[in-house]
Amino acid sequence: QMARNFKAKATAEQKRVHRLLNKSIMEAAEVSTLGKLIVEQHHEFNIVNAFTAYRQLLRRGGAAVGSRAYTLVEGRVVLSPRDTEHINFEATLALAEQGVMKHVEAAGARECSNVMHAISTSRCNPREDILRALEEQMLLVSQTFNPQDIANTLWAYATMGRQPSELMLAGLLARTQDIADEFQAQNLANTLWSVA
Repeated sequence: QMARNFKAKATAEQKRVHRLLNKSIMEAAEVSTLGKLIVEQHHEFNIVNAFTAYRQLLRRGGAAVGSRAYTLVEGRVVLSPRDTEHINFEATLALAEQGVMKHVEAAGARECSNVMHAISTSRCNPREDILRALEEQMLLVSQTFNPQDIANTLWAYATMGRQPSELMLAGLLARTQDIADEFQAQNLANTLWSVA
């Protein structure tokens, strides 16, 4: 009983920490503030924090967070503690991308479609491995897509000038047929525009 109570308290505390992290991510007014938060806290991120940080960084993208270079060691970004004051956008983006890749297998339809939408509206070229990982995960969760998820995903592909795989497109169109009566006019318009 005591162990269960301890675990429940620890889980509640973790949820509180992750909610506060997400609030800080969403409220970061400057790219530099967001970049510093990502560098200092990325090891604490859960899936929601990682995907939110990535989307927010893409939305604000392009502006330099500093001029200091970073190094990649075995595909991972390495920064020393003194470098946190001198982060550049690419280094911060690389950390956010690591977070997405770390958590992508736990992503649901909403997380995947929101990240695809953020990628498509950013000025950053998406990494191919992230797009492949997102598509693989979307295939696994395609039966949970709602009309907004479908519209966002297909719109993202069209906006990026990319074709989803035949399997992905077939899965999304089948899901569209299954939930056709749930589509609002905007979802329908975006979906039709995307596949035209």
